[in-house]
Amino acid sequence: MKYSPGTIAKAIMAFVTAFAGAAATSAPHDPIGWAGCIGAGFVAFAAVFATPNRTDIPAPADAAITAINATIEQAITAQADVLRVTDAVTTALSNTPVGPVVSAAGDVVERVIRAATR
Repeated sequence: MKYSPGTIAKAIMAFVTAFAGAAATSAPHDPIGWAGCIGAGFVAFAAVFATPNRTDIPAPADAAITAINATIEQAITAQADVLRVTDAVTTALSNTPVGPVVSAAGDVVERVIRAATR
C-alpha cells in the first residue's frame, strides 16, 4: 500500500504525542515503564495507518456531472414509459364505443399541456 508523506508525518506525530503523554504520566521510569511508553506510541502510529485515507473519492464536480447524467437517463426512461402507457391506453380505448370521445378529449388535454409548458 502506498502512503503519502503527509500520512507518514501524521503517524510519526501520533507516535511522538502518545510516547510523550505516556512518559509524562508514568511515574516510574524503569524498563517496563519505557516499554509501555513505546507501546503506546506504536499503537498510535499503527492507528493512523489503520484509518482509511481514501484517495478514490471523486471530485465534487465529477460527482455532480455523474448525478446529472443519471437524472437525464432516468427522465428519458420515464418519458419512454409514459409513451408506452399512453399508446396502450389509446389502443384499449379505441376499441370501445367511447374510445373516439376519450381520444379527442386526450388530444385537447395534450394541447393544453403543451401550450402551458411553452
